[in-house]
Amino acid sequence: MASATKNNIFRPQVLSGNSYGNFGEIRLVHTMSGWAISSGCLIIALGLVLLLVYGSVSRNAVAIGVTETAASTQPNAPVVARIFVPVIDAAALVPGRQVTLHYDAFPYQKYGLQTGVVRAVDSGYLHASALPAGIQAKLRRTTHAVNPDTMTYRRVTLALLSPQLRRDGVPQDVPAGLLLEVNLPQASTPLSRWLFGGRP
Repeated sequence: MASATKNNIFRPQVLSGNSYGNFGEIRLVHTMSGWAISSGCLIIALGLVLLLVYGSVSRNAVAIGVTETAASTQPNAPVVARIFVPVIDAAALVPGRQVTLHYDAFPYQKYGLQTGVVRAVDSGYLHASALPAGIQAKLRRTTHAVNPDTMTYRRVTLALLSPQLRRDGVPQDVPAGLLLEVNLPQASTPLSRWLFGGRP
């Protein structure tokens, strides 16, 4: 049997062999210095502090709506969207603000996201029982964190930047009566405030 190769990748001072046993025994002679452990802990602590100071949290908020034919004396009135936004999420919606949306009947994975522009924000409030039946049913299916029946809503009117969709390469007008979801813009909350204070 060929003799074992004596070239080791470790320094002799670091590793020492024990002749007992078929495979020998390896044991560390020098342990890690205390300053290395302290440095590692200091780096971890510094990273946590920076995360608390500069980190932020934002949550996804959605509103449910439906397309409608705008009230107009013109024969071909444009289709708009009426969405119902929880009051706690309505502050960021002002006239001229753009939002992204998608229709239930046209999955965004295939047809993409659409864009709407806020045209008007009602000043009054609506209880859940005053919302259209289809909106109430969809809210109960999609809202998990809170009970939608206990919330108040604000009605917002959107103008659709893309009044048409392409279906199999053929453009078609967006019809009235389509349920839709809108991704609401939300301001981020500092991580320290989220952890020790209010929620976004």
